[in-house]
Amino acid sequence: MIGLAKTMNRKVVAEPVETEAHGTTLIKMGCHLGQGYFIANPIEHQRIPE
Repeated sequence: MIGLAKTMNRKVVAEPVETEAHGTTLIKMGCHLGQGYFIANPIEHQRIPE
């Protein structure tokens, strides 16, 4: 999937990134961005700005 996205000039977002090892591996594989519990815990919807 990473290779396919790159051939289409798309950014690659990996999810879920649960540990530092996951993040490191995904960066080495070519992911541009990541999201998951390692990066930030979810917040209540009331705290999200409109």
